[in-house]
Amino acid sequence: TYQTFDPLVLSMTGAVQLYSTRDVNNESYQPGNSLTLSPSVGFAVNEKITLTGGVSWRFKESDEINGEKIGIKQTQTSLDLGLGYAFGKHDTVSINARPKVSGDGDIQINVGWIHRLKN
Repeated sequence: TYQTFDPLVLSMTGAVQLYSTRDVNNESYQPGNSLTLSPSVGFAVNEKITLTGGVSWRFKESDEINGEKIGIKQTQTSLDLGLGYAFGKHDTVSINARPKVSGDGDIQINVGWIHRLKN
């Protein structure tokens, strides 16, 4: 969902991942289900540049083997930072970084290019 207050765009993304039980090496394995919430804000600096920022929070249940829980429940929090640049009417490049604030530490960096076909 999103709400626009020009030049700001507020958005909230949520995801639920539900896993079914499967057999692995003759044992019943149930991966832990998870919930993710990601509120963010986008700021249109000008007609070519957009900055984004937000947080992402994820909760994951424990996995189970043969009905017995293994591991612990986990939460992870990440900071979401992004930059979008429009080269013209048909091309946009975006760079996004997601460093972990809590939980297992790593960073994701994504670079994307969108080309819109002419009508």
